[in-house]
Amino acid sequence: ADLASGNGRIADGSGTLATATAGAAPSMLPWILGVALAGLIAIGFWVGHRITHRRALALAA
Repeated sequence: ADLASGNGRIADGSGTLATATAGAAPSMLPWILGVALAGLIAIGFWVGHRITHRRALALAA
């Protein structure tokens, strides 16, 4: 009986968690996209830096 009761409470908690997080997902999307865009820009700057550094080394040699 205790196991059945515990399983029911877990199922109820899962439903509550799903309901609570459903409202958070749309508000998080702009932040996730912003962080992804900032990451892409940072990678672009890093690649540009590496190309410039490699060219400088090639000219010095």
